[in-house]
Amino acid sequence: MKKIRKRIMSLILTSILICTTFTSTVLAAETAPLRLYMSSGEIAREQAYFDSLSRDELIQVLMTKYGATEAEAERLVDLAYENTQPYSARAKAFPSNPSIGQTCVIDVTIHVDDAATAAGIASEIMAASPYVTLAAALYAANILLTAGSMIYGSTVVLHISYTYGYTNDGVLGWTPGYVSYEIY
Repeated sequence: MKKIRKRIMSLILTSILICTTFTSTVLAAETAPLRLYMSSGEIAREQAYFDSLSRDELIQVLMTKYGATEAEAERLVDLAYENTQPYSARAKAFPSNPSIGQTCVIDVTIHVDDAATAAGIASEIMAASPYVTLAAALYAANILLTAGSMIYGSTVVLHISYTYGYTNDGVLGWTPGYVSYEIY
């Protein structure tokens, strides 16, 4: 009789332990933001490639490599062009007299629709903040899509870090650095 009670008690305690573990994991996953990172080297190489293309070539690359429709590709190219103009909001976002090594973090908040594509998310990012380059927006969109179905219908906050210094071309300028994401 004592053996049966010990086994029953052991079974009850084990099941409580297992249920508590699964419940804690589910609750933690619902409340904690997901943080993802990408390197500045990847962004700089892709942006340099985009800058070397003509408008039509860039539209074709966006359609073939990123699966954009023609309308999405044209919108992305238009947003990218607007964001690189000397008097755009992007040019005014950074300090006017920066020192080498100075950093600036830009936050962008978007909502991801249920049927979002990489090009659609990238255009939302660029429309929400004129400070983001085309390459950074596309990388962010692709990384967000790798997070799976949990991003659909969610709010995403991007934290983009820029550092002032010499670029790969030997020119002083703002270079995008680490980009972190929080999915709520």
